[in-house]
Amino acid sequence: MNRGLKISFTTVVLTASLTACAGEIREESAVANKPSNSAASSPSTAAISTSASPTPTPSPTPTPVEAPGIGEALKMENADFTVVSAEKSGPIKGQYGGEGPNAGEDGTLFLLEIEYTNKSDEAISKECWGPHWVDIMVYDTQDREMLENNDSGQIPGNNCSSGIVSGQSGHRYVAYEGPKDAEIGYAVFEDYTAYESMPVILNPDLTLQEQ
Repeated sequence: MNRGLKISFTTVVLTASLTACAGEIREESAVANKPSNSAASSPSTAAISTSASPTPTPSPTPTPVEAPGIGEALKMENADFTVVSAEKSGPIKGQYGGEGPNAGEDGTLFLLEIEYTNKSDEAISKECWGPHWVDIMVYDTQDREMLENNDSGQIPGNNCSSGIVSGQSGHRYVAYEGPKDAEIGYAVFEDYTAYESMPVILNPDLTLQEQ
């Protein structure tokens, strides 16, 4: 998928709802335009019309996007990624006893565990940050974007003391904040050096389609 095209994704649940609304509108229009019984029996309307009635345009069938899920590898040009888990979390204490990620009362926190392999010639300075040329955007089931928590590097289990060279694999935990009613949906990995934009489904009940 070409990042230059800026492909965006949407949940099938949302799209199905919009399609149903469009169908209701078409049905209401057809009922409004249906001739009455009295008009049909009138001599002035007994003649058959020779003009062709317009053919209704069928709604496009949603095309699901094939994407890896939890535990499945996402293979990109410069790195491979596997989201091991993506779970709702409470406040997280820092690995040295300090403050860690916290979404507060008005938000919800989700913790992602990611494994990756560096396939580029460029080294990754800190394992806990992952490839700096890749952005990870996380969305909930209502297509609302979440924010990466700035304290993610302090999550216990992250190694920020060493880097990853070409061919080596790394591991990171990263926290994302969403609205209070958010449920985890999907992530989009964008490699801006290889112009790739690829999704990972984080919710097993979710199906994506290109928007």
